[in-house]
Amino acid sequence: MQKKINDILKTSFHMQGRLRVTNACAIVNLVLNRCLEAVGVKATIVYGVHQPNGVIDPEGIHLPHVWLNIEGNIVDNTSVEDLPQLIFIKTKRFGRYNQKSVKNTDGLYMGDHVTKQHGIDDHDVSQFEWLLSNSDKALALSRNKIQLDQYFRSMMQYVLSKYKVEVQDISESVFNNCWNCNKSDSSLKVCGACKVSKYCSRICQKKDRKKHKTICLPPNSY
Repeated sequence: MQKKINDILKTSFHMQGRLRVTNACAIVNLVLNRCLEAVGVKATIVYGVHQPNGVIDPEGIHLPHVWLNIEGNIVDNTSVEDLPQLIFIKTKRFGRYNQKSVKNTDGLYMGDHVTKQHGIDDHDVSQFEWLLSNSDKALALSRNKIQLDQYFRSMMQYVLSKYKVEVQDISESVFNNCWNCNKSDSSLKVCGACKVSKYCSRICQKKDRKKHKTICLPPNSY
């Protein structure tokens, strides 16, 4: 089993680098969790704080982050593009990981002009909360980002090819049910921006707007 775990983690990290998937900890762990589950490995997705211990910031930056707990072991498989390899390794190996409520944002680093220059969006903890609570919807929306779509499909194909088991795909209810009330309706209206979320009425769309606007992603984003 250990061999399977290491193989899937290694493949995931390689895929992220090849496809230029960067700093997408929530989606990466949602995908990884499904891949590991398909081969019989029980993992738990954890939200909390990663503190690199002065490797990057001498004052001790506190980052909202998502990782996996596999048999009591912290596993952080998220790739970050353009970070020097030595710093990246130290950040992962010597950093501190503490599970924390998504409601607690005290002292968290949300992003600044430097991260924006690297194309990294500011952290939004309400986004983390939604993504981890709505895995099927999150993965459906992630298809609008080219790298994430390719990453999910590549990992599903790899597990099927190597281990002859299917990774759980996105539930059909995501595409057939209202995202607010879960009503199944043949005349659902699609969100004009992301073209993914669907609603049975303007009332339901309005009720879901506050949450949806933080994660709404236009098609063919990069």
